[in-house]
Amino acid sequence: MNSVAITVAMVSAIAAILVAVITRAQTRETERRRAETAERLATLERRYARLERLETETGPLRLYMYLCARASVRWLLTYSNAWKDENGWQVLRAIPKARKEHGYHTAGPMIYRLLRPLTVGGLIVHRMHDADLALDEPMVEIVRFHNAAYEMLTREEIMKPFKESPEYCFESAWSATDPNAGPRPFQRIRDSYLRWAADALSIKEEGDKDRRCMSHSEFLERWEHPKRYREFHGELEPVTSVIDQFDPRDNPFFWFRLVGYAYACTWYLHEIATRARSEKIIYNDRYPLAVEELLETAKHPELFERPTDGFREEFKGIIRDAL
Repeated sequence: MNSVAITVAMVSAIAAILVAVITRAQTRETERRRAETAERLATLERRYARLERLETETGPLRLYMYLCARASVRWLLTYSNAWKDENGWQVLRAIPKARKEHGYHTAGPMIYRLLRPLTVGGLIVHRMHDADLALDEPMVEIVRFHNAAYEMLTREEIMKPFKESPEYCFESAWSATDPNAGPRPFQRIRDSYLRWAADALSIKEEGDKDRRCMSHSEFLERWEHPKRYREFHGELEPVTSVIDQFDPRDNPFFWFRLVGYAYACTWYLHEIATRARSEKIIYNDRYPLAVEELLETAKHPELFERPTDGFREEFKGIIRDAL
């Protein structure tokens, strides 16, 4: 009888131990899952709070930058089509002469469309200077585009395919092949000068809560009155010196940079369309950009003879490395 009681007691003790062990393990697992759930909820709350702030601070600006990037691409396509046509060449060359008779020239609208995405992108980056790119996912596209757009117009890396060309020079210089030809046109804009010019379009007037990009009419008011807005014109001068009476045939290297800039814009538009899940809803222009067709505008086949998509890969590399 005692042996039975002892056996029962031992079984009961073992069962109690097993129950205690299992209960403790289950408690630990429950606590671990609760901690993971709490951590995920906290991360989601932080992400929601940051996205809410991102939307509040930059929502209208991000929409505006989308529109600005699209306008820049369409501007370049329009001018490319005009430059390809001989009659278009004559019209475009006549505009600066006619405009200068009235005290201003046609470079203004071109400069505005070129700088506007940079200005708006700078405003967004400034407002979200503490962005966590792991949480603020839309900022990844914005920062990458903003950096790539500047690099297309300023950096030497994009010009690697032309380093062996006798007419290529990173800085403006006298022609190596024709000493009597005079200085070559600027083939890039210095990064600091370009940022200075883009910032010139950023204004804050009485009644404005934050800085904003000036409207086209506000830009033209300043552009058409250089004596009244000397400082504004001084800030734009490094860009004006390149764009004023710009001709792709005379400066094919800067035209290549402009095509790269347009490619960065179309990349950004495509990313926005992908995020929206339906390209037809918000963007129905051609993507990717017809790079080779645009480069033909400069009428320098000896410079731009590359395998299909060769230059497009160069542009993709700049965008990929921009972040």
